[in-house]
Amino acid sequence: MLTMFVAVRQALFNNEMTGTVPTQLGMLFNLTCLWLMANEFHGTTPSELGKLKRLEWLLLDNTNVSGAIPTELMGATELIKLFLYTTELTGPFHLSWEN
Repeated sequence: MLTMFVAVRQALFNNEMTGTVPTQLGMLFNLTCLWLMANEFHGTTPSELGKLKRLEWLLLDNTNVSGAIPTELMGATELIKLFLYTTELTGPFHLSWEN
């Protein structure tokens, strides 16, 4: 359980992972990079990812995630790379922070 709070990067790309993106990823409070691309995830992007205040990179490209982009991602104020291409995500995504 301790590793959940000290993880800085999670590289889970191209692992043929299936199912939904785990909501528990929102508990990795020190996470700066989350690479989930090129997996077979489906369902919506968990709003819990908005709890990752230090997140700089979120890569969900080449997955089957769908639905609206969660507004809770606005909580990730350090976000500099957000890759969402080749997904089924819909709706507007308004950036409300400035560097």
